Amino acid sequence: MFFAYYPHRLQNQQKAQLEQYTARRVSVFRSLPMEKGAIVFLGASLIEGANWAEMFQNPRVKNRGIGGNRTQDMLKRVDTLLLAKPSKLFIQCGYNDLANGIPANEVLKNYATLLAKIRKTTPQTLVYVIGLFPVLYELNGMKVKNEDLLILNGQLKDLCQKNGVAFLDFFNPLQGNELTHELNPNYTNDGLHLNADGYTRLKALLERYVNESSPEMPRQALPSKRNRAYFLPSRRVMLSSNRMPTCFSCSSKGRYSSGAVGRHTPRRFNCPVASLTAAIAKGRPTVLAMAV
Repeated sequence: MFFAYYPHRLQNQQKAQLEQYTARRVSVFRSLPMEKGAIVFLGASLIEGANWAEMFQNPRVKNRGIGGNRTQDMLKRVDTLLLAKPSKLFIQCGYNDLANGIPANEVLKNYATLLAKIRKTTPQTLVYVIGLFPVLYELNGMKVKNEDLLILNGQLKDLCQKNGVAFLDFFNPLQGNELTHELNPNYTNDGLHLNADGYTRLKALLERYVNESSPEMPRQALPSKRNRAYFLPSRRVMLSSNRMPTCFSCSSKGRYSSGAVGRHTPRRFNCPVASLTAAIAKGRPTVLAMAV
């Protein structure tokens, strides 16, 4: 059962139905085992719509999506989830906020509160914020525009950079028209939710992040003491579909930032993303910024 975009703001009856549905889903979640170190997907109907454990052939992957949820709803139910200390947490939400007239700055505020909760409760959890996907107006008819989704994605990316959280931007790989930025019609039946082909494409985009090694990486995977002089302690990393390294300080691509005076050094540390995120999670010195 999915509740998602409505052409008009939710009426009292619809709100009551959503609250009842959320309560039922939360009660089911509480009855299910959540082992320590699980990989959790948290969000609304686009998260709920996939059987993530079967998609990735991994029973440790848990679906905690609830259709119709807004960012404020996730805030209310995330505490119980965090008690299980998940190893990874994939988050996507915001469509229902915008569709019901909640301004983007309120969405960002709720995301900031959510990230702060996660950092305080389970700092070792690797957090991935999944950017919002495009919609197809022809089928969906909702008032939320792709231009607004792109703007919010940019703001979420900035927020993630400030909080040292990975931002996964799959907007371009899922769009079918670069001019209108609309969702590929092959990936949806209703203009909003993904169909089998859409989730197959999304799985291909997510797979490397779901399957990358855990934060417990061998120490030899970290930079040598000699090379560490070229890097600064940092908790900032951005992950996107763009594979070129990016410097957060000046946005130049293809090189790492020395950070101290804004210069760049040609010296590279050939580190897999898993090692990089492991170093960040442990607060170890690492590269100032990197994108993949």
